[in-house]
Amino acid sequence: MSAVGFLRYLIDAFLHIVYSVVVLFSRRFILVDVRSQKLYLYAFGWCIQSYDVSTSRNGVGEAADSFKTPRGWFSVVDRFGDGSPANMTYRGRKPAGLLEDDRILDNDPILARILWLSGRQLSNANTYGRYIYIHGTRQERMVSRRPLSLGCVNLGPVDMIELYLNVACTRRPWVLIVDSLDALPWQPYFFNL
Repeated sequence: MSAVGFLRYLIDAFLHIVYSVVVLFSRRFILVDVRSQKLYLYAFGWCIQSYDVSTSRNGVGEAADSFKTPRGWFSVVDRFGDGSPANMTYRGRKPAGLLEDDRILDNDPILARILWLSGRQLSNANTYGRYIYIHGTRQERMVSRRPLSLGCVNLGPVDMIELYLNVACTRRPWVLIVDSLDALPWQPYFFNL
């Protein structure tokens, strides 16, 4: 490992420890476990809700244009969909019409609500530019609890609205995405899922 690579490793490891302590006192914190395809919502260190999710069918990774779900620490920097119905579709984060099964050709539509993520570490700093969201998708895609997305974290539309409302009280909720079988080297598995 080069000196620059080692320095980046140390910075990300330090940030991981700092953020792990900070979220214990946060109003809302989201933990996504890629291995179990679950999202856990925490309030002041206590798990208050869990949801089935679908992460990337291409696995995990932080490279641009990889269509993989990034790992590490993030914050929600933008939200879209206040007051829209659960079957509202979005293109470019703008409402594009209601989902009607016989007319929507998109196999992975963005539905209900959008939480846009921004990376908080050097290894995932490109996440915002990759357009990685937590967003709703067709409910039938959630039945198998398999990774089917193109990099985002998907929930069923009703669960997405509930999550969206649950984090509304927090200006920039923290998000941690982990994969216990493919963890980042500086990311010990601190949370007991």
